[in-house]
Amino acid sequence: MRYLLISILFVLAFCSCRKEDELTNELDFSNVFEITNNPNDAVQSARYEIYTKYNVSVYFNDTVGQQLIRYDINGNPYYRYETLDMPWTFFDESGTDENVTYRYFYTEGEERQLKALERISAFLETLNEKMRPAILMAVDSVYLVRTDGVVSDVIGHFDVSEDPIWGGVITTHEAGFRSNFRYMLITSLADISDEVASNLYVSLTRDLALSKIYNFSDKLSGFGNITPDDYGRTGIFEYPENEDLPQVLQEQKYTAGLIYYGRPGSMFNANFEEFVEAQYISAYYPDYVEESRELYASIVGPSGFVMPEGNDLGSEMIDAPKTVDDDIESFVQLALTFTPAEVEHYWGGYPLVMRKYNIIKDILENDMNLNLEEE
Repeated sequence: MRYLLISILFVLAFCSCRKEDELTNELDFSNVFEITNNPNDAVQSARYEIYTKYNVSVYFNDTVGQQLIRYDINGNPYYRYETLDMPWTFFDESGTDENVTYRYFYTEGEERQLKALERISAFLETLNEKMRPAILMAVDSVYLVRTDGVVSDVIGHFDVSEDPIWGGVITTHEAGFRSNFRYMLITSLADISDEVASNLYVSLTRDLALSKIYNFSDKLSGFGNITPDDYGRTGIFEYPENEDLPQVLQEQKYTAGLIYYGRPGSMFNANFEEFVEAQYISAYYPDYVEESRELYASIVGPSGFVMPEGNDLGSEMIDAPKTVDDDIESFVQLALTFTPAEVEHYWGGYPLVMRKYNIIKDILENDMNLNLEEE
């Protein structure tokens, strides 16, 4: 009896091992981002053309693939879905995107989707292969909703005045985006004007350049060695007092004219020149922009920097960038804001600045294929 029991246990153990060996994972998402063609579907054909030409997978919702698992007892199929988890994709330093949930408003309708794809194709055409995202999702709008139910941000446009959950939250038709090294989310492409689309392309290119610049570590290796001992130094920049600024500003007693003069905003505030016009500063001081930028360059340029530490462009930021990465990003912004001739004009007299700038310029022009001559 004892031997019989042992024999039975042995057989059971053997069968169990056989069954265990036969277990396999039948899910296959290896080609989940592959776009296939459907000649009878204009949108699918356009997505396929973008995929084959630019190697970018474009989606109009966050479900990118499905796998048939089994059929239930009623013959209904049961699927497993692969989705894009954007809050995980676009995370901050803590590893989350403000602990938010993304609520999408999709771009629907063949005509609107084709318009969005037309603009996506035009944008990708301007980018070097190394600059392109692998996955691009285009929607009308996305709400970032915190865990307490409060909408913390809106990217893009959607009129939700009739929605009882989102009532009262109405945004504009301006497009928006988020991106990292692999994913990109763009909103409102089907509705914006050509002018807004053109401005969007510029912003997208700048953002991609910042995220891709670190792929060229071999060329960047010498960047931090140009001013290695000054990162994180405090109080190295000294700005003139208001009473030392041009007399014309003192006579006007116009605070707006003093905000940016010789400060970082005169170089890096994207709306600086429009601000000067709107405040009528140029009417009584035609050389305000030129002299302000030259003064600012003379303050930070000798140390080899173009942007101090901080984010208040109208303040007297006196500390050097904390890290090499901060410094690199400021030079990328400079290179994408001013033409090479303009950079030479304002910064050519500061050798340390130009050494750093030429490293960034080489990468942007020769590796990323960006035309820096275009403003």
